[in-house]
Amino acid sequence: MAFNGSGTFNRVHNWVTDLGNSVKITASRVDAETDGIATGLSTCITKDGQTTITANIPMNTKKFTGMNTGNARTDSITLGQVQDNSFGHLGENGGVADTYTASPSPAITAYVTGQRYTILIGSGDSCTGASTLNISGVGAKDWKKFDGVSATTTFEANDLLAGGIYDSIYDGTQFVTFNPEKRTISSAGKLTVTGDLTTDSLVIPSKSELTISSGAVTPTDSHHTIDTESDASTDDLDTLTITNLQAGSIIILSIANSARNVVIKHNTGNIITKGGEDITLDVTNDRFVGISDGTNVVEISRTLLTPQNRVSSKIISNDPTIDFTTVFVAGFNYEIVLTDVQPASDVDINIRFEVSSSFQTTSYVGIIIQASPIDSVVSVDTGTTSIGLTGFTAESTTTKGYSGEIFFANPANTGTHKKVHHAGGYDNSSGNYTTINGSGSYEGGTGAVTGIQILASTGNLLTGTITITSKPI
Repeated sequence: MAFNGSGTFNRVHNWVTDLGNSVKITASRVDAETDGIATGLSTCITKDGQTTITANIPMNTKKFTGMNTGNARTDSITLGQVQDNSFGHLGENGGVADTYTASPSPAITAYVTGQRYTILIGSGDSCTGASTLNISGVGAKDWKKFDGVSATTTFEANDLLAGGIYDSIYDGTQFVTFNPEKRTISSAGKLTVTGDLTTDSLVIPSKSELTISSGAVTPTDSHHTIDTESDASTDDLDTLTITNLQAGSIIILSIANSARNVVIKHNTGNIITKGGEDITLDVTNDRFVGISDGTNVVEISRTLLTPQNRVSSKIISNDPTIDFTTVFVAGFNYEIVLTDVQPASDVDINIRFEVSSSFQTTSYVGIIIQASPIDSVVSVDTGTTSIGLTGFTAESTTTKGYSGEIFFANPANTGTHKKVHHAGGYDNSSGNYTTINGSGSYEGGTGAVTGIQILASTGNLLTGTITITSKPI
């Protein structure tokens, strides 16, 4: 054996030793020595490439230098080729928009999980939607984008733009790009930005419709339309169950149908409105915008088509009283509009005030001027159980009931007795219209009035609508 296994060449004979030992040089001994040299030389690597390497070569921290660039899949590559990403960049795509091809050199022979490539999208080849990529004719694979959390999603139009270079990886099933033009962060994801975030436009798409159930809905995204339970004409929304949203999430609400009003209730559940008033969304373009603090949703702003702020609205359906509780807050004037309110019999329509969480039944003072083509009446009431709106009687006509307005100036203040002014009228049985104007006051103290009750002097109210709106003082 010429080499000892550690790279040291061993001679077979030593001629000086043979001389000292009087050993003659013979043909056999020379052949053996020469054969050993031949074996050693044959084990070495020849510089002209004749030798086929038969084992791994330990480089002992040394390196190959002056190498040529590799150009076949079985070639070695230089550090320069790695730095230049010579084989990871596919160049400009072939094919057409949405059906992309690439032809790298050398060609690949199979897709392998983890392969990563960049590709330049050619002129006129911006994608229009779902796309595929076929490299070296291996086969077309879906080309998608990462949603920012844990899933992939189909390209949208212009996710790939002509002139753009896109970085993609093969995940074993499809190609996934990490830098589409349109980034999607799923509802479970979190985008954290340190510093300024600049965007040409911020789009919050409208998500699924939520239907109120027992006064509550559970948002899953920042923007939802809301519908009433069982398609009722009006429904209260007390609670936004925010278990799916993080603290700081913006919540935008609108209604699904203008024929079905949603009343967003202040502080009945976990919704806190500005001014402490209920908000009625009654057209599809109305918006409520709030922010979650992790427990409650606090109103940021609202957009209502009416110039006033709609506080609450109720439809009468054979009710003994119509109660609006905890609707008045300090700093606002209120208008209560009664439309075609019809009592069950020919009786007065009256109002009472909510003070200290209950409707008061004493200490009211009122004056009414009632006029019609056949008579005129002035009525003054003191110490009564309510304030009258209709004088002596509002007839239970089957055509129209009482319609009018009540103006209530800053009812929630605590410095003065509370006063209202009202005007309205109704058709009487003679076919004439009765006009009524009046005012009234609660003399039982100066405590804040937080609500109002509408009732008939006896019996029920059959039909009609009552709406409360507010204006800042």
